[in-house]
Amino acid sequence: MKIGIFIEKIEKDLEYKDPGQIAKGLEEIGTEVFFITTQNNHKGFIFPSIEVSLKKLEEEKFYQKLDCKVILFYSHLSIRFNKIIEIAKKSGKNVIIKLDSDCRFGYPLFISRLRGFFYIKNFKELVEYVSWLFRYIAFGTFLLEEKIKQLYIADKVIIESPQAFINLFTFLSHHNKLDLSILDKCYVIPNPVDAVFMKPPIKKENIILCAADWRNRAKNRENLFKLIKEFLKIRNDWQFLIIGNESKYFHSLRNEKVIIKDKIPHHEIAEYFFKAKIFLLPSFWEGFNISAAEAVCAGCSIVGTPLECLFYLSNNNFSGTISYGFDYKSLLSALLIDINKWEKGFYDYLSISNYWQNILNRKKIAKMIIEMIKN
Repeated sequence: MKIGIFIEKIEKDLEYKDPGQIAKGLEEIGTEVFFITTQNNHKGFIFPSIEVSLKKLEEEKFYQKLDCKVILFYSHLSIRFNKIIEIAKKSGKNVIIKLDSDCRFGYPLFISRLRGFFYIKNFKELVEYVSWLFRYIAFGTFLLEEKIKQLYIADKVIIESPQAFINLFTFLSHHNKLDLSILDKCYVIPNPVDAVFMKPPIKKENIILCAADWRNRAKNRENLFKLIKEFLKIRNDWQFLIIGNESKYFHSLRNEKVIIKDKIPHHEIAEYFFKAKIFLLPSFWEGFNISAAEAVCAGCSIVGTPLECLFYLSNNNFSGTISYGFDYKSLLSALLIDINKWEKGFYDYLSISNYWQNILNRKKIAKMIIEMIKN
């Protein structure tokens, strides 16, 4: 079998994220893979790729010439891709769409996005936010049919977490669009984790790891800042390690208990995950956060906000503690409870890592995808 993977842009480090890990897993079980993209910004990309315009992707001849029977589209259910997915299906390809989303596509499930409104800093961000809000209202009204069109076209639909699956069908139900044929197409398949995280942790330290692109408003860095200040007034026997772009936002907190590092090369970052006991993610929203998945594979517990992927990865308190809300006080409460669970011996980092490595290794995820295609 040969599978084409469509992703709009190929960026640096994509091979370490879920598209690259899925491709590696498929190759490791004997499936050929290549990528289709409209923009390749990473000339050192390790997989074969075809760079093509969106206009070309709207031609049936393009798909007829492709040497594959299956195309996996990273579509996010974006209506911009409706036409190309429809034509790919018409050409005879087996079409899979990967939602890569929390499936809060519109009213009434978009309310969580309003949290970001309180952290708008300038007029440009306000315009972007209002534009985004209009789209979400539209998806639940006059653009509804276009928004869900791919669900009818596709042969299979991949959703990354059980709660996101529920969100999708809550959205459809609310708008009287429930359809058992769509239900039968949907499969919950989580994103895989790189092989560097697939080894047993040796020793854990009292480290709380926070890793993200802190330029992104969704990461809720303002509440993380407040949380760290308040936590250090209560406990001084734990250390925060903050990693990622724009980590300088936290520089005023820097001391022996707050270590700040800019973006770290992928081949080095795993060692920090293996040392930390807790991975803290304060985000307002996420699809399926790959850093959180890497953390549980490294034997960390997760402390985070009530997000679909974190409910899944915390596994009913087996590997984490989910806060009540998105404010720093809620997160602080969850963090203190999680630390208490470590101190009482509730957590066993080897059990956490063994459990999640068995689920999130890329070969197993690849086999799930192949079984889905054959089903």
